[in-house]
Amino acid sequence: MPVDGAFWRSLREDFESLQGHQFSLIWNSSPPLSFTGEPLDSHWSWLQFPDDSLKARLSAIALKGARALGYDSEEAWYDLLRTSGFVRFQLSGSTRQRRSDGVMVDSTSGQIEDVVKESITLCHELEGTQSPSRLAGRQPRRNPKYASIDDNLRKIAQSHPSSHKAVFQLLEGRARIPNAEPFRSAQGWCAGFAKNPVAARAWLSKQWARLKLPPFPRGPK
Repeated sequence: MPVDGAFWRSLREDFESLQGHQFSLIWNSSPPLSFTGEPLDSHWSWLQFPDDSLKARLSAIALKGARALGYDSEEAWYDLLRTSGFVRFQLSGSTRQRRSDGVMVDSTSGQIEDVVKESITLCHELEGTQSPSRLAGRQPRRNPKYASIDDNLRKIAQSHPSSHKAVFQLLEGRARIPNAEPFRSAQGWCAGFAKNPVAARAWLSKQWARLKLPPFPRGPK
């Protein structure tokens, strides 16, 4: 579907349907840790929302906007808000937490107090541009760790690996593991593949498709 002013006007109306409810988010420079000391998957966490149903509705609308801009996660929408001048996002806190492996993690944080209001403003801007490319100068930069993973996957694809296992072997020692299972708990690429090959293959297939890399040769992966 073409992304034009009408699309952003419709998305704005979706956000406007949630006015009157308070939604606020907190962003951490390092993903917060779970109760067991494991890093969570997101830099974003909800600070305030009316109920789970309305939160799910807002998440779906934000994901729709992010996908229209070429992203695959609602977090990209919140990153756009964070980097937009009209939000005036500021770091306002700092924390230190101990990971399960004993490493201390320092993090700074800031809040978006009214996600719905700021999302409506962003839709107004996008509606006026008629083209997402006009926002290229302030689109959020990808997390350096995940950017490195993407770069390594592109380089590995050029060597035409014969299997998923071969990709994980090539990633070992070249890129940090993502905050995703089974790699996080196994603490390694090959260890993650050995622990849960099905989940590891599913993760790689998703990234391979997102980056539009050439298909693997037919046969066992």
